Amino acid sequence: MVAPHDLTTSFGATLLGTFFSAILYGLTVHQTYRYYRQYTIDRASLKLLVLALWVFDTLQTVLSMHTSYSFLVNHFGEPETLLYSNWSFRLSILVVAGPPFLSNAFYVSRLWIIGMRNYIFLALMGALMLTRITFQLILSAMAWKYPLISDFRRYFWMVRAYCGASLVADIILAVFFCWTLHKRRTGYARTDSKIDLLMIYSINTGSLTSLVCLLSLMSLVFLDTGFVYVALHYILGKLYVNSVLAVLNSRKPRHRLDDSVYELAAFDSKGSHQSGKIQFRRTTDAQGSPIDIQGMIRIHQTTSTHVDSALESGQSDSTLQNTDKIELEKA
Repeated sequence: MVAPHDLTTSFGATLLGTFFSAILYGLTVHQTYRYYRQYTIDRASLKLLVLALWVFDTLQTVLSMHTSYSFLVNHFGEPETLLYSNWSFRLSILVVAGPPFLSNAFYVSRLWIIGMRNYIFLALMGALMLTRITFQLILSAMAWKYPLISDFRRYFWMVRAYCGASLVADIILAVFFCWTLHKRRTGYARTDSKIDLLMIYSINTGSLTSLVCLLSLMSLVFLDTGFVYVALHYILGKLYVNSVLAVLNSRKPRHRLDDSVYELAAFDSKGSHQSGKIQFRRTTDAQGSPIDIQGMIRIHQTTSTHVDSALESGQSDSTLQNTDKIELEKA
């Protein structure tokens, strides 16, 4: 690839990629925390998806830090060690394959839910996703088989094919997402504003990931090094993770409802004071499954009537209370 002493375009680029990916990892942690706090009643599949994305992102961050520390600190002044990749560098090639695959699968499933039942589109996306994950697995295996970094250059054609497939997949997803959402416009301002927001998310995330994929591809074509590609790929994985989390967190918060009691009070035209309590029970059980709430509303009504003695002869100033209790028990 490059001479060991040319650290600017080799491990210097990798170090910068590690710095930027660490910054984006902070955003990942924030969005993950926000998701689990605000969307407690989401189905288990979405919660597992967020957990998997966070695990992949954490592993990639740790591995990239270990790679930079190993080459630039542990083996400082040992130029011969720069000729060989270490175990964290090889393992990171496999780990970074997870977020793009999960991100594409998430967006394809969203398109299916909102009405994109085009089987040609599904077949095309399935082929591109399978191509990406296959190339990534092969590249990871080759990195373990050929630890000498210069030997890895013979597989640059496969890396270029992987970047090309990623670029095409991201563009297709963004275009079909916007097209499908545009067809769902209803003419109502409130609904259309939400659709516009989703379209903006799709365009921004698709454009950003496509741009980084294009830069990665150009670095392999015009630069005589693979380290710039590695640095950009560190960042690309973070963008896929945060794009999914941003879409999930753009919804209104969905909390589990606890038992709540609300007390209402009012005065009528005759001066009677009425107060009532309405109790709402949670609509989900401990596992988050919906339960039947029919007959679970309890209403306690208390009526207090104040009578002026001057208006009611023969009766002292008094307060008459009438308490009605209405309970609807579950059938």
